[in-house]
Amino acid sequence: MKAAGIERGVAVFSGRVPVDRPLFDGIKKLGWVPGVYRMPTGNLFHVSKQRGWPSQLLLGRLHPESFYKSSRLEAWNRICGRHLLPEWLPKAKALLTDPGAQLAYFDTLVVQLASCLDPSHPSTIEENQQARLEILQKSQELGLVIGSGEGVAPTWALPGLDFFEGEMSLRTYADSKLKIPAGDYQFDNGASYKADAAVLLDETRRIPLYQLAFHDYVAGTWVWRDSNYQSLAFAHKKDLFNILYGTMPMWHVDRKIWAARKNDLVASYRAMAAVRSRIGFATMTDHGWLAPDRSVQYSDWDTGDRVIVNFCAKPFTRAGKPPVAGGGFVLERK
Repeated sequence: MKAAGIERGVAVFSGRVPVDRPLFDGIKKLGWVPGVYRMPTGNLFHVSKQRGWPSQLLLGRLHPESFYKSSRLEAWNRICGRHLLPEWLPKAKALLTDPGAQLAYFDTLVVQLASCLDPSHPSTIEENQQARLEILQKSQELGLVIGSGEGVAPTWALPGLDFFEGEMSLRTYADSKLKIPAGDYQFDNGASYKADAAVLLDETRRIPLYQLAFHDYVAGTWVWRDSNYQSLAFAHKKDLFNILYGTMPMWHVDRKIWAARKNDLVASYRAMAAVRSRIGFATMTDHGWLAPDRSVQYSDWDTGDRVIVNFCAKPFTRAGKPPVAGGGFVLERK
């Protein structure tokens, strides 16, 4: 990938893929950032299969004592941030040497939030939130780049995160009907993605509120089951949104996928790198439309740059300036 022109990247390995120090040292020599997948906190469904139980507790629709007795008692230890914080820090520190990680992605830590009813370490949802923020921040203090998400980007977590996985996908945790067979990232969602695309990729209704507020503070990607190339027919449009919003793409890559999609991935990288190298850490100062049907949009940046994206298939003509190609973009000085 490096030889093909992918100069920079973050390589995050799922928990099922074995990693070691030689592998990560080799990735670092490429100028890439090697990362690991971890879950310092656990899944709420291990406590109870009853969907939405954290909200039901908060609303008084579940009796805490009765619910606790009917739950899996041992699972409370895995959702209580205050209980987990002391044991997590040595594990985080160990990642720096074995396998030599520079980044850690904490799956769902910021979205699977609930109060803890275990009598040995009870906590309110606010106390659990604060403890989880400490897990993030203390991991950052060790020198790790930290990400979390899974489709939601709660602002309370901003002081402890460098990137949100799923920020671009405009959905709440686990509400997607998109299913990827285990490990089969070559699977193309195809026509089944049309209903999602009608909402997520509707340029006439979508606006970058999160990027206007926080682009200079936190990076963002699509959610893992809805990555840039998980639905090939819509991959280019997702790239255009990344370019307009100045956000990062997400790819699933193995040897087979790279061989099959190499040309597309290299072209995608070059387009986004040309923009992100200028505005990747900049403040978005404005966003608007240049066509009545909103098919042509711009984003302005405190670097003095303007990004123009044409979602339409036809060229967009501009007085005294070169046209913006259909399905293309322009990066220029304001």
